[in-house]
Amino acid sequence: PAAALVPYRVLDDDGGGTAYALALALADAIDREVDVINLSLVYHRRSTAVDLLLERAGAAGIVVIASAGNDAAVELPFPAADRNVVAVTALAADGAALAGFANRGSTSWLAAPGEDVVGAVDGGGFGRSSGTSMAAPFATATAALLLDADPYLDPALVAGALRQGGAPLVDGLWQGVSLDAAAAVALVGRRMLTDPRVAAGVR
Repeated sequence: PAAALVPYRVLDDDGGGTAYALALALADAIDREVDVINLSLVYHRRSTAVDLLLERAGAAGIVVIASAGNDAAVELPFPAADRNVVAVTALAADGAALAGFANRGSTSWLAAPGEDVVGAVDGGGFGRSSGTSMAAPFATATAALLLDADPYLDPALVAGALRQGGAPLVDGLWQGVSLDAAAAVALVGRRMLTDPRVAAGVR
């Protein structure tokens, strides 16, 4: 609840934008030593500059969450496809499966509410929106809760808590977990989190 939000406008009114604008925002966020970065956007081309900044963010211990995209595809767009981010896809409104539009690549193992999500709209008031850009902030907020519970968690441990705390979900060939913020925070609070690097035998 005491988290400070630092918003960056990198897209125009039509949802378009340049990798240069994103790179500037990422560089500033890293310099400000933020704890979590949310990227509710996709680009059609990979950017070397953004790639390097995402690697720099990971090395600095910053958790980066990105939306998986809305093309009902198995190949993730950039930056969700980057190895330094947690790619979040969207649940259908009933939570029993992925939304029909949601990308479902094998590396997007985390799903969060992304259909008919209530939120603020331009001009004031509230409305309903759908997309993986709505799903990613749920995971971002949960990451902030995890870091509040244990400020010493690194990005791999945060991702591990999101995965271990999630409820198993299978939708066709896609297998992953649906976000469970309470369970993830409880794992950290009870010190029951398994380091995913140890479990995988990574040094």
